[in-house]
Amino acid sequence: AAGDKINLYFEIVSESTDAATLPSTEEVIDIVTQNAASVATIVSEEIGIEITIEDVSFVANPSASPSLSPAPTLSQKPTLSNKPSNEFIPSSSPTQSSVPTGTPTKSEDRTFKIRSSFKFDDSSRNWCLQAKNVRVNAKFNMRPCYDSRSKQKFYLDKYDQLRLRDHPTYCMRWKKKAVYLGYCPVGTETSKAKFPYEENHQHFIVQKPRNQLLLGISIRNKYEKVRLFKVGGLINDSTKSWSLHFDQQK
Repeated sequence: AAGDKINLYFEIVSESTDAATLPSTEEVIDIVTQNAASVATIVSEEIGIEITIEDVSFVANPSASPSLSPAPTLSQKPTLSNKPSNEFIPSSSPTQSSVPTGTPTKSEDRTFKIRSSFKFDDSSRNWCLQAKNVRVNAKFNMRPCYDSRSKQKFYLDKYDQLRLRDHPTYCMRWKKKAVYLGYCPVGTETSKAKFPYEENHQHFIVQKPRNQLLLGISIRNKYEKVRLFKVGGLINDSTKSWSLHFDQQK
């Protein structure tokens, strides 16, 4: 019936046996999420029922044994399976951030996700800042919050540099009004990489010699474009929508 929720299981098949060349779980989830409309169209045509994909998550089946030899062919599209070894299941509810019972004494020990209260869609999902990839010059985008997604986990060092927790040599940097992931040696202050957070105003500030800029989201491309906005210029509510949600541990 219309409005019913169903779980779809997709088996991802690859010829490679080299773990280093395989995409991470987060990268596969991102690819499926970004191509959700195309995936929904393919599945709709296969089963004869119009569907939409609300969310994608990863579940490893412990009862399944991994193959020691590569598959003979690479699948060109997701294959519906009753018992896949790796399953992507649309979730009916977002993953909630945990709140620590105790606060670490050093700011470098405090791992958090950066959530925005900006309105993205009509769902109840929480949306978090995320590095699109872990490499120099990668952009930042907005994605549903997941506790297990390392590209959504940050910490602020003593220089107010916003670093990836699991990849601390990468931090957010800025150039004009663009923000990107850059190389930042640990324990040093890197040029154009300070993003102090003010909890009372729920914003991240970039201080230039003559003006200030705030971290925000482009209205025209709210899922894919995170950028800076000049204080006193054309600005939107996303610049004052940021909150830090701390993990219980690093």
